[in-house]
Parts: sequence; C-alpha cells; structure tokens
Amino acid sequence: MRARISGGKLLALACALALFRLDAEGAENPLATHQALTARVSSRTKWLFTAPVGKEGGETNPVLLAFTLDGDFHPIAFRKTGGRLRARVEDHPAPSDLSANVPPAQLPDGSFAGAGESGMFINVDAAERRWLFVWPSARPSTLSKPAVLGRSAVAMAGADGSILLFRKRRGEWAEVQRVEAKAARAPPDAALTTAD
Repeated sequence: MRARISGGKLLALACALALFRLDAEGAENPLATHQALTARVSSRTKWLFTAPVGKEGGETNPVLLAFTLDGDFHPIAFRKTGGRLRARVEDHPAPSDLSANVPPAQLPDGSFAGAGESGMFINVDAAERRWLFVWPSARPSTLSKPAVLGRSAVAMAGADGSILLFRKRRGEWAEVQRVEAKAARAPPDAALTTAD
C-alpha cells in the first residue's frame, strides 16, 4: 500500500497483484506461462476476485473485481497496449448491499452470493448488473462466508445460530430449508464447508 500527502489530505492507494495466463504451450513452470500484473485500486478495497473473461472485438480480456468496504464491485480490465497488458480500473462500479466483513461466495456462473447489511440473502451478477434478493426466515450472519453447494444452491449461517439453505429455480432464488439454531448451533463467524 502506498500513501502520500496531497493538499493536506492523505491519499492511499493499494496495489493488487494478479497472475494471468500467457499463450505458451507445453510449459510446465507456471511462471513461464503466466504474467504478473499490478493495478492501483482504492484503499477501501476489501476483497479481490477474478471475473468471467470479457470479450471485445473477438479478443478476450482478463477482468478482476475489486470489492470495496461499501459493497461496490469495481471492475479492473487488463488491455493489451503496445504488446503489454495494462490495468485500468473502470469508472462505474456495480453497487450491492453485500456485507464486506467476509468475502461473498462466488458461484460457478460468476455471480456472487452473501448476506446483505439489510438482512437479506443477495445474489449479484456484477458483469450483467443484476441483483436478486430473498428475505429469509432468519437474518443471515454477515460474519460467515456462504458455502456454495452447487451451480444453484448456497448454505449460510444465520445470525441466530441456524443454517439457511437457498436454491435457485427458474431464475429466482428462494429459501428452501432452515436448520434451527438449537440443532445447528452455528456461531456467527462459522466457517462453513462441504464434503461428499
């Protein structure tokens, strides 16, 4: 993180580092097949995610998402200029009500699910700027990262110690099951995981 004084104000910029795959065939060393890139992001950035790759004019461009303390997703695009990839933070973030206490869960379709500060279950597609909300039977914990159970199912700890299960059907999310707090005994900062 860098900081400098500018006009009596402290301006802080954080540096994000990412590795991107190069078009090198047959190389076994990841450092020979990947390029390290940096991007300056706001000091309010809390989490950094990879995003579905965007395409412009048939050429694929890697994209990162900086998730800030206020729940906004700021796309960081890497474009080739002069034979090199360069980072550019997009001007228009995708807002959300997601809590930044823990990283939201990234689903296989590239969207994110988590607990909203308002007490809702929220699914955000930052690329398409789509939001889906569910008022659950118990307030989801903002201190526990949701567990992805598949392409369209997510488990979350409730603030009351319960476990909440959400499923997406026909494009809509709904709460489909709740394990009561006296049976689940999930702490608010539970680290949920799955196993087969």
